[in-house]
Amino acid sequence: MIKIQSLIIITILEILLVSCLSSSNQTATGEASKIPLQSTFKTTSLEQPPQVGKVISDLQKQRVKIDDVKTKLHTSSKDAQDLKKSLDSTKQQLSTLEQKLKTAKKEEMELLLHDISHINREGLVPFSEKMTNLPNIINDVITQTQLLKAATEKVPKSTSITLLQSKIANLQKDLNSLKTFHKNGEYQRIEENLQKIRNEFISESLKIEKKYQLPQSKAIMTMLTANKDLRLKMRMNFPFNLHDDKSLSTEKVGNQLQIFVCLVKWTATDVEPEVALSDTYQQEFQKFNDYIQEVSYGNLSATVTFSPIVTWSGPLPSTDPREEMEAAVELCDPFVDFNKIDGFFIYPTRDDEITGRGRRFTNVVANEGEIPSLNVVFLKRFSEGLIKHESGHALFGMLHATSINCGSSPFEDFGCSINEYGNPYDVMGRGAGRGGHYSAFSKELQGWVTAREILGDGTYELDALEVKSAGPKLLKIQFPNPLCIEYRKPLGLDNAMFRDIYSYFEVPASPPETGCLLINLCQYTTMLVDTTPNSFPVAVTVDPELYDDFDACIPIGREFSSDVLGITRMSFIQSAEHRHAASVTIDIDESRLS
Repeated sequence: MIKIQSLIIITILEILLVSCLSSSNQTATGEASKIPLQSTFKTTSLEQPPQVGKVISDLQKQRVKIDDVKTKLHTSSKDAQDLKKSLDSTKQQLSTLEQKLKTAKKEEMELLLHDISHINREGLVPFSEKMTNLPNIINDVITQTQLLKAATEKVPKSTSITLLQSKIANLQKDLNSLKTFHKNGEYQRIEENLQKIRNEFISESLKIEKKYQLPQSKAIMTMLTANKDLRLKMRMNFPFNLHDDKSLSTEKVGNQLQIFVCLVKWTATDVEPEVALSDTYQQEFQKFNDYIQEVSYGNLSATVTFSPIVTWSGPLPSTDPREEMEAAVELCDPFVDFNKIDGFFIYPTRDDEITGRGRRFTNVVANEGEIPSLNVVFLKRFSEGLIKHESGHALFGMLHATSINCGSSPFEDFGCSINEYGNPYDVMGRGAGRGGHYSAFSKELQGWVTAREILGDGTYELDALEVKSAGPKLLKIQFPNPLCIEYRKPLGLDNAMFRDIYSYFEVPASPPETGCLLINLCQYTTMLVDTTPNSFPVAVTVDPELYDDFDACIPIGREFSSDVLGITRMSFIQSAEHRHAASVTIDIDESRLS
């Protein structure tokens, strides 16, 4: 199966363009210096989610596009067959989402739109389209490379120029190899060689360009500026698959998060972002600051700076995330030092099929040079939950908080299904609109909480996740399928989350004031275990299994066991030492400890 990674092919011509733009006194908005601007906005209505009819129409068009792309792929190679299978799977997902959208209730709509955005974020269809058009793209790049080679032959010889010419020659060979690989349907080898081009040519040429300015670069830049569609289509962006990322990030972003919001008018007829915003916009980011301070126990806070409204000119970039990000970076580059921010928010995103997305990009070129990593959030509209969820992806490297459905059992080794956003108790899952805490597992990876490892039967103290304290907030059992146990109480931000979850119950209930325990499988991300399978506490007619784990949290008085998980029995009482701590008694299958 083709490894799905986020890679690009960039020509030296693009780097020359960046260098020229960096040295130019004029910017896309006519501003000459990087001035951080704090903005206030007039009160007006917030932008609404996309109309369901348009989304359904777009899903239908995308399925037709998949059929068309499949006919143009190589007929017999293994890579092509694997890619076709992935496209078939994507088509089936789109069909299922379309049917759900037609019957969805209002409160289910945003989750379905987020499911659609997840498929779009994988970028499988645009990637496949570009694979079918790869020979044309390569020919365009070869033509531009020949022009650059001719330019280097007209300037005085130097060590830098000789090295650059050598890199150009290698690039030409690599591009010809890509043609051969494409003819044979060897998409994996195409991917490997694109990585080689980046590692051996692009990075080195960027260093050279910093030292030596080619006289012809301005003319080349002018030509490319007049043909932005050509420059954009030369960027090969391989799809990104969330499930291929086998670990969460532990990179620390500092005590003060610096967030920059780039306000873009993509076309002259677009409504200016300022008109679409209100005082609520400011309030949402203030809520985000309050949220980050609470969930990080004061380790982090957030400061937000806004750009002036900037307008894109020329052919529009596609809705491919990398292309859109690079276009926004180009527009807002004069107003921000990318080396000094932790998050780059783009509003509004060009993609009408999503409400938002969060992602980290590597090797982003800006006026400061090559930025190793840029955390980007794309927003179609503003909401408290959306900002928290997408920031979890982009700023902290968190994955989705999933849940597992194994029928009548809490867990089985085979035959289970995964719900991508299944955990209602986590902002990275179905809790996105409820505003509760990130999971203890995610917090441990950020360094905000400590964990205690369970090495055998016994009673273990576990502090509530919502309260700042020195005690452990996570119990970990190192089984072949590792388990994480956290103690949640309706306190602080989690109070509203708990009450919202319990308001769905068919039999009215209040959240347990003494709290409850959640169990997650936690190897790469969290996967909530339904401790009461097939209880169906919520009265819904559409996809009731999506709500079956709303009562997964184990309260005082309930004992849990699962031989398959390796837990013989588990229960808890209120700690005698701390009113916001639990004394968890657990017996485990110690023979399974790794």
